[in-house]
Amino acid sequence: MPRVTELRWSWVHWWEANRSLYLRPIGQGRPHQDLDQAGFLSLRSRAEKALIEVLSDPNEEPRSAAALSLGRMRASADSGAIEALIKLAQKDPSESVRSNALLAIGLIDDKDSGSFLFGYSPPSPWLRASALISTGLVREQTMPMRVGLHKVLDRDGPVMRNAAWWALTQHPGDGHARETMSLMATSGSPWLVSDSLLALGSNIDEAGELMLARIVSQGDEFQDLPLWRTLDEVKREKYGPVTVGQHRKWVRAHRRIFDLNPAPTPLGEQPEGYRGIRMVIGIEEIYRARLRASAATALTGATNREQAIDALRALITEQTNNYNTPAKCFAAISLGQIGSHKGLDDLLAVASDQDGRRIKRQEDLESPLRGFAIIGLGLYARPYMTEQGATNHPDHGRALKMLKDRLVDKREKLEVRAAAAVALGISGRTSNLKLMIGRYEAFDDTSPLLGGYVLLGRAILGDRNVIELARAALERKPHHDETTDLLARRAAILSMGVTGAGEAIPHLVWAWDQEAYYVNREVIVALSLCGAPGVAAHVLPLLADDTNQYERAFMADAIGRLFNQDDLPPLSVFLIGSNFMMKNGLTDPYRGLENVFLYGYLIPQFEEDWY
Repeated sequence: MPRVTELRWSWVHWWEANRSLYLRPIGQGRPHQDLDQAGFLSLRSRAEKALIEVLSDPNEEPRSAAALSLGRMRASADSGAIEALIKLAQKDPSESVRSNALLAIGLIDDKDSGSFLFGYSPPSPWLRASALISTGLVREQTMPMRVGLHKVLDRDGPVMRNAAWWALTQHPGDGHARETMSLMATSGSPWLVSDSLLALGSNIDEAGELMLARIVSQGDEFQDLPLWRTLDEVKREKYGPVTVGQHRKWVRAHRRIFDLNPAPTPLGEQPEGYRGIRMVIGIEEIYRARLRASAATALTGATNREQAIDALRALITEQTNNYNTPAKCFAAISLGQIGSHKGLDDLLAVASDQDGRRIKRQEDLESPLRGFAIIGLGLYARPYMTEQGATNHPDHGRALKMLKDRLVDKREKLEVRAAAAVALGISGRTSNLKLMIGRYEAFDDTSPLLGGYVLLGRAILGDRNVIELARAALERKPHHDETTDLLARRAAILSMGVTGAGEAIPHLVWAWDQEAYYVNREVIVALSLCGAPGVAAHVLPLLADDTNQYERAFMADAIGRLFNQDDLPPLSVFLIGSNFMMKNGLTDPYRGLENVFLYGYLIPQFEEDWY
């Protein structure tokens, strides 16, 4: 039987999932441009009306994008958006459009949103799950809603339980940790258990922290959970001769555990290329490691308790095998976010290019763990708030020195140098600008990728001088491989948006007309960071005039992002702090709505190897 091993996840995956938390320089508020308030409200009203009209478009893509955009901008109660979206959710022939309409109803959170979502009579399991998930997007869950979600947990299958539990975790109440551990003690679904582990971190207490630490350490208590026993059982069953009949029996017994698509797709069908479950060795080990990664991520909420720190440190220093590297990567991020001085040496040891006085082995130098450790050091060096004001973690200067050393070392791996540039930005230390200014502006040091991420790091530190440099970089013709150039150009565009400066807007509008699809998507994000809803005045006519349905959908999506006033994009709730490695047919489509580059480009490069 063939063996599969874990994929190579890089720090870039983590950054794309969690970056919304770090795109505003420390101390900088939302950078609204000087707008006439009456003019802004008038333009917003025009945008709402235009999007509502697109809900009647004959093509599915514009209707779907317009529905979600009304949710992103949290359309006003008197615009008629809720009524139009309810009609769409009830009658549209496309399940994808209906699903986005349900999400928008939850995001707008009108007084009737919750009652409609819970009373919604869906024509398919996918839409029922969408309605449940949408109840997690409302600002406050009513007691009847919570009771109804708990009923789903008590009596439904893994898919609906997963949807209901996600909704409940967005509004944790009293007894949340107890409910979470009870769910883990009864569920055999890896997706539900993963979400349960992540939920513990959102409202962690001493018992929850102990449970997470034991899972990270693969302790005896966790090995007694039903899912862990199932993984052991599957591993044992896979060895030895297997007849066709035994194979069929195994597939029937474990489809709910290892199905490539654990939940209904938007069209209610199996994904393209689906061939059922292959009997291969290693999938159960992949799930073990990803569950440990979820627990490690949840421990970010720990407050320097010894058991959590010791468990994460033990995982970081655990001997590397074909499966545990991703879990170690997530542990590095959590150690940095917790800020324990005990974990600093472990992060420094991983990030360094040396073992003592000797250069590390090639396989250790190329490990993706080093990039995650670099980001962890940036998080460790970041000031944090206490009741007395901003303060620093002990010896944060050692973390900064390692980041600077990795950035300037031309012998270092490009992946690590680029991570160091972003980490120096994340650190929030403007003193880092002295090192970052001037040296990489020519974009000819190893790769434009490094130049792009250096500009981004500088912008996160509040340097507005990156705008002209980013424009110059974008005017150069691509000359590297597609992924490298794509990452570099997106980083340069994002750097302009992070400045929040009005002078970046014309350059971003220029880039919108010049660049490829995924870069254009980044232009919209950058414009939204600049607080530039006025750009929508040039976009609105295209909703009606453009004959290309995909262009109309793109413009509709842009309008929703431009008018969103939240500090964080509302749909980033599906990504921030998630375990994006855990393939989940239920929530992955929602994650892709916020970051289509991650779920439409980076992860799909794994193709059929992503289990």
